[in-house]
Amino acid sequence: MCRHYLEEIDHLTSAANRIDARITALLARLGHDRNVASLDTIPGIGPAAAQIIIAETGGDMAQFATAGHLAFWIGVCPGMNESAGVNKSGRTR
Repeated sequence: MCRHYLEEIDHLTSAANRIDARITALLARLGHDRNVASLDTIPGIGPAAAQIIIAETGGDMAQFATAGHLAFWIGVCPGMNESAGVNKSGRTR
């Protein structure tokens, strides 16, 4: 039974890797590979998150007035929640 589950894990991992390679190739073909690389430099954003951001925005960042607006939309901008001098959670999404 363990062998069956290990083979299933290997099969699903292989399928996920093929899908990741296809997404990377499609983004490169559409000219977004530099955008993905640029987004990947932001702390908290990895290659997969950068690909998702490009997919969600279509690569057009002009819809965001400032870099701060984009950071807030992405969810990497920590919140500031202070009341009566007490700091509450500033976690990111």
